[in-house]
Amino acid sequence: MASYRSFGGLDDRPLIDGDTGFVGINQRERPSQLKGGQVVLSKNGRIDGYWQPRKGIDLKSGQLANSANPLALPFIVLDSVQTISTASRTSNVVTINLSAAHGIASLDLPAYITLGTPSVATQPITGIDAGSYLMSYVDADSLSFANVGTDSGSLTVNGTYGKIATIIDNNAVSAIYGSCLFSNPASNLDESIIVATNNEAKSINLFNYSITDLPYPTGENVSTSVEMLQAFDRVYLFRDGARAFEYIPQGRNILTSGYTSTTGVVNINLKDHGLKVGDSVTISGITFSATPPTADPNGTHTVTTVADADNFRYVIATGSGDETYTAATGLMVAAGFTLVPAGTYTQPQYFNIGGNKYGVTNGLVRFEVAGNTTIVAGDTIRITDTDVTILANVIGEQYTVTSATATDIYFEAPLPNVTFGSGTGSDFIEFGSRFSIGLGFTHMPAPKYGVYFQRRLWCPYFYEPAGTSASATYTDRKLRDEICASDILDSSTFDSIASQFRVTAGIADYLVAMHPFYEDNMLVFNRNSIHMITGTQGTLSDTVLREMTREVGCVARKSIATKGNMIMFLSDDGVYALDFVDQYNLRGTEEPLSKAIQPFIDRINKGLAANSVAIYFDNRYFLAVPLDSALGANDAQGNNAILVFNMKNKAWESIDTFGDNDFNITNLLKGQAEERNELYIVNSNGGVHLADANETAQDNYSISTTGSELQAAIDYELQTRGYTFDDYGRKKFKKATIQMQSGDFNASDVDFLFSTEDPDSENTFITDIATMLDPNIGLPGQLDGGENADFSFRLGNPRGVYGVLTIKRKIVGSTAIGRPKVTSIAIESTKTNGQTITQY
Repeated sequence: MASYRSFGGLDDRPLIDGDTGFVGINQRERPSQLKGGQVVLSKNGRIDGYWQPRKGIDLKSGQLANSANPLALPFIVLDSVQTISTASRTSNVVTINLSAAHGIASLDLPAYITLGTPSVATQPITGIDAGSYLMSYVDADSLSFANVGTDSGSLTVNGTYGKIATIIDNNAVSAIYGSCLFSNPASNLDESIIVATNNEAKSINLFNYSITDLPYPTGENVSTSVEMLQAFDRVYLFRDGARAFEYIPQGRNILTSGYTSTTGVVNINLKDHGLKVGDSVTISGITFSATPPTADPNGTHTVTTVADADNFRYVIATGSGDETYTAATGLMVAAGFTLVPAGTYTQPQYFNIGGNKYGVTNGLVRFEVAGNTTIVAGDTIRITDTDVTILANVIGEQYTVTSATATDIYFEAPLPNVTFGSGTGSDFIEFGSRFSIGLGFTHMPAPKYGVYFQRRLWCPYFYEPAGTSASATYTDRKLRDEICASDILDSSTFDSIASQFRVTAGIADYLVAMHPFYEDNMLVFNRNSIHMITGTQGTLSDTVLREMTREVGCVARKSIATKGNMIMFLSDDGVYALDFVDQYNLRGTEEPLSKAIQPFIDRINKGLAANSVAIYFDNRYFLAVPLDSALGANDAQGNNAILVFNMKNKAWESIDTFGDNDFNITNLLKGQAEERNELYIVNSNGGVHLADANETAQDNYSISTTGSELQAAIDYELQTRGYTFDDYGRKKFKKATIQMQSGDFNASDVDFLFSTEDPDSENTFITDIATMLDPNIGLPGQLDGGENADFSFRLGNPRGVYGVLTIKRKIVGSTAIGRPKVTSIAIESTKTNGQTITQY
């Protein structure tokens, strides 16, 4: 811009203010107080020096439902099938008029109602597929629902299938209740996202997005939110207060097996198999005899009998002779999830044998015992004390049992040969499989979640397991501040340490989360405090629990993310970022990291805040939260927005939304697609979506497990700071100049708006790119892909102390036009009055 206008030497000099780059959002201060590069609002944008709308998301999971008519919540049960007489569409909303009053009270809507017959391909209304739709009240005879399409005053209603009804299908997938990333330990490039639906889990391969069904144990289902975790080469599905599931894709080794020829029954002995009658298993690797001829026990079979926790049976063809198959051969792979070990824990035995009750042959050690009932092949044992000279060097070492009977236990150890029974009978050897340092061992205590750290599974200890494997029970301990940890590399054995892991000892506080930190330290987040457990690498008796602060606590367990020695999480006062100087000191409790976006923090729905989820990815902290439409509106249904903090800029970069109130985010996951990691968004009823997936300003998403895909233009917006020109008098705003570059792959068009304060003016439309590049005079009407331009336009001389420029998406039909980069903005004004007078 020129420093002076050309038409008069005595004219006042124009004032110029602007930004040559952008940093982040600041809504804590008035627009006129913001520093250069700060903006009032960045909605669905990314700031890397320049500002640009984010890329679109793409649906990747496709259809998750086994039925075309999953029952979605909330739903209405209709007394009878009701016929549609007429239908119309206006502004992507379809209104259906029924032949009789529907009988639904206005307060009961919106709710899901089935349109047409989903099992039949015929559309109930031309252009609209059958299925469940979220319908709203119009009047006593009419309902409406969202559906993208051309406006029409009269849609064609099918005479047979044009109806509404309530169809309940118990096998239909209605929602996603949990999810986690699974990395196949057998392949570097095989990663999947496993989602838990109501009646089975689904594994979605991130390489080709194929879907594999993972059944739950027969008769089991999921009806509320669950947590999932990969640890010990398996996936756990935690159900708060109920027996957890586990998925072991690599299978488990069979200990012994046998065949009864007259009945064709095969018995498989496998420790803690977790199966139920009706479950499907695949058996491989069992060596069987052909003389006398017997049927092949390998292959896929259905469990017919569960004899006990370690034995199950299935039926094959009958033969001419019984057979005990070769011991310790074969592999069992369940079709999906099985039950974790449960019931009252049988405490491990401890043995003290004489020095003449052992022998070693080529590294295979034999201990002779009396009455072994608990130690089996695959267990670990530890020698705790002995005065036998050659065993002195292995005191405290752990070894894996290769085989065991009631009288003999065998394991391999690097020891010289010793003839069995040649030792001295007055010597002793003390050993056992496990040794509790607390109140004894217990099975997994039906936790709400678990954390894998230092080869152990750490869980809340809220429930006490009892009963048997066939009939497990869990009793609420009425404690919400105690932790238990599994044995090393053993998720079925937990050691409860009296008082040591009771975090707050009954004060007004409770456990929210555990989070692995550096070295052998684990952070414990309570609702109103933060603690640290140190020394987790060794025995649990060496751990120390230390309180770090009572100044701040955590609201949402899954909001916690780590960047180096910094921990970010959501608290009552907003997002905090704590720097741990060492294990004794932390910094960052003075004020929240989110102070610059406090108006958005204040809109987080208090009743749903605990469900917020976060992840650190691409130098950004993404926090999905339930935002009410206005402060106190209490209308959020789930995590409908993502707050984005840019670590490079040290500022909040964007408030991301996804165009539909029913798009509620349940998880954010980082997964490997081919050679690189990507960010995936899991929503409650649509599935898995890939973030930053397309270059258009459009989200391709789903809010239905049937896989129906919707499109929504990304609602992007940039509001600059209030330009004051370092002068707090009133001004006349003359002109704006914006330097922009269209995205490489799409042409761009945006709206430009301007507002002032004191006197206040509405955010007024000024112009758009289509107007400035008018096709009527031979220009393209849009800024072509990859092209740069400096757009200058008059602002119309509005008066005010400061002015704010807004750049918003331009909608053509239902599509936003392009993703332009905004590299600089300049505003020109002149002073309106230099006199010393009061203006109001």
